Amino acid sequence: MAIVLCLAAGLLPILIAPGALFYFDVTPKILVLLASAIAGLIVRLGKRSGVRGFFSWVIAAQAVALVMATAFSTHIALSFSGTEWRRFGMVTQLALLVFTSLAAGAMDRDRGTLEPLLR
Repeated sequence: MAIVLCLAAGLLPILIAPGALFYFDVTPKILVLLASAIAGLIVRLGKRSGVRGFFSWVIAAQAVALVMATAFSTHIALSFSGTEWRRFGMVTQLALLVFTSLAAGAMDRDRGTLEPLLR
């Protein structure tokens, strides 16, 4: 899990840099975030993953509120995928919640993950 975290933390800022890709295009950043969340879930498959306690309840409540807001939205397609410019819809936000939960759980279980991640 530490490798996935370090790759995502190192690759996402590079993709933000202007000139690295097509100006400030958000699609590559979202693809890296989605791939990191999926890779993290695959790595943690079958093991106790995520975090415990209050933080896990907050993440679950945020996910439920996000799904409900999308379901009751007047523009469901826009709420699901986000605008064309930012793409910060339900899919991206859920991927960010999954990645955040996995990252917090990995750093909680292994304190040695924090040092390479900050580098």
